Amino acid sequence: MTQRLQITARRGRGVCAGGWKWLGVAGLLACLTAPDPAAAADESIGSWILSCRGQACVLRHKDRLLDAAGIVADLEARAAGSAADPPIGGKPVSTGAGGTQLVPVIVVRGVSDELLLAATAAGTLHASLQFLRAAPVDLPCALDAAGFLCAPRDEAVPALAAAFILARSLTVRMSLSLAGSNPLTVKDRTLPLARTPKALARLRAAGPPPAAPDGWLSLLDRGLKAIGYRNGMADLRALLLEYLRR
Repeated sequence: MTQRLQITARRGRGVCAGGWKWLGVAGLLACLTAPDPAAAADESIGSWILSCRGQACVLRHKDRLLDAAGIVADLEARAAGSAADPPIGGKPVSTGAGGTQLVPVIVVRGVSDELLLAATAAGTLHASLQFLRAAPVDLPCALDAAGFLCAPRDEAVPALAAAFILARSLTVRMSLSLAGSNPLTVKDRTLPLARTPKALARLRAAGPPPAAPDGWLSLLDRGLKAIGYRNGMADLRALLLEYLRR
């Protein structure tokens, strides 16, 4: 039986409204309060994808380095020295009035907390990138809120940021080593770069994420540096091994 509601209109006349009409009103309100899909849509810029679905916009290469079993690895552009904490391996590097420098980093997401701790204790993730006719640049890896974050040391930032803007391709290498053994996996991947200056300009305007650990990991990163572990989270494995030997 359809539910009916008596509404008193002007001049004392009663108006009967069917329950189905109220469902229509509820649907309209839901549409009005729903987020605009276009506002959260990814933007394609050359070889890059700009996504602003979270608290900070993310600029990643359109070709993923890894996408398997829920784990993804991406080449991203992040701001060196834009966070309150220094980037992995050193102090922030600023470009003055022009803002911070944007550098390529590697982010691994989708790794469970248990696997992250096991990998930190028993193995080491190595990453590097290389531009055409240039020497490889090491990207020390550390735990991050997303999973693993591999970012350049502070001394490599200026040259890396300058080469990044003009490069037409770069080669990424990732390897995993277990304690006392040779690297188990080594992966070289060459990625084409197109319209990078425009993509970086869009990211800078939107607000890039920092090239440093986030959240509670940021506090741990600062704590490790304060007690003498120069690379912060990147030295967590050595700290765990030292503790386990006691």
